[in-house]
Amino acid sequence: MSNPLELFSLYYSDELRRLTISKSVNYAQQKNNQQFALDESQLDIFMAVLIFSGYHTLPRQRMYWCRDEDLDVNFVSSRMSRNRFEDLKRYLHLADNNHIDRSDKLYKIRPLVAYINDKLQQHGIFSQFLSTDEEMVPYFGHHSAKMFIRSKPIRFGYKLWVLASDSGYPYKFMVYCGKSTEEDSTQVKQHGLGHQVVTSLSVVSNPECHEVFFDNFFTSYDLLVHLKSLNIKPTGTVRENRLKHCPLMDTKLMKKTPRGTHDRKCGGIVGAVKWHDNQCVAFATNYDSVETIGKVKRWSVANKAVVEVRQPTVVNNYNCHMGGVDLLDSFMANYQPTFRSKKWWWPLFVNGINMLIVAAWKLHVEVGGEFDQLSFRRYIVRGMMHAVKPVAPRTGPGARPVKDVRKGWCRTSFDDQ
Repeated sequence: MSNPLELFSLYYSDELRRLTISKSVNYAQQKNNQQFALDESQLDIFMAVLIFSGYHTLPRQRMYWCRDEDLDVNFVSSRMSRNRFEDLKRYLHLADNNHIDRSDKLYKIRPLVAYINDKLQQHGIFSQFLSTDEEMVPYFGHHSAKMFIRSKPIRFGYKLWVLASDSGYPYKFMVYCGKSTEEDSTQVKQHGLGHQVVTSLSVVSNPECHEVFFDNFFTSYDLLVHLKSLNIKPTGTVRENRLKHCPLMDTKLMKKTPRGTHDRKCGGIVGAVKWHDNQCVAFATNYDSVETIGKVKRWSVANKAVVEVRQPTVVNNYNCHMGGVDLLDSFMANYQPTFRSKKWWWPLFVNGINMLIVAAWKLHVEVGGEFDQLSFRRYIVRGMMHAVKPVAPRTGPGARPVKDVRKGWCRTSFDDQ
């Protein structure tokens, strides 16, 4: 079995290294820094420090190079100087500014997005159950692609549409930039944004082997009919005004019925079912049965005990397999790198690298690996850092050794300012 560093190398490959090095050196030259040079080992150290900041967090970036006894991180400072790290961060680039597509709002990060999507699908779509949902990347600067969603935990940032397995492995993502092209605008006007997103993320080569789940933002009668023509098997919660040929019991009437009551209709290709639980919720599918009924346990306030409630099987299937993108979000948030930048594309860059790490870890779990995510990340960081021989701590006037506070005085370091 491959170790974590070898698995991560399948995603963070020489292709990405060459792209980053060439565009970064070119950008430095455009900024009149002809002396700037970068090789693969230095880039690996930079990436390792970035990943390291996700599980070894300090309040400020420069504190990783502070030599005070309560902050000393020799693991980082012995392999790359602070000034060198800041130079790499300043000139890091992924696109050529001499060839800019002004119609693309994400032109600076577009090569990375294409690269990541390609690497995420390099082993094919190996999960049976898939889910489509949105993800927010925090960003508080100014950019035309930044969104504000009042009801979300992350209200300001970039919105991503993500296709993931029910276990949290990502397969494809898109950054939402609004109506960027005339073609997109026409498709949205005809079918709606949810229709466009789902069809764009449908990258399965053998659709009969997969089932896709999404929420009521995406689901509509026309979408399910269209996906049926592509042999794709979706299920989703649905807003009742989108069920053209499947009218269901009115919500006000259903709320007066006992808990567990359901109503079902079939409109040719599409089947719909409405179920009374704590609230009334409707589901639609083009392949699953809306007639099969199971049972689920619920707490009864009237009986003050747990009772069995009738539940359509399609509801249980949706609840079991819908949360893949939410799982991916939680995995990425656990050890999100903390370094910030004024570049508008920096949050998307960090999010992309973080997604590659999660993908490599989920692949490790799929093949029977025993590392948890933290151990997996630590293995990667140590492997990349140990490839460079550490440098002995600097001595001389610039080092200013720390004195013992018990002798009445100590040096005050300004390295963390």
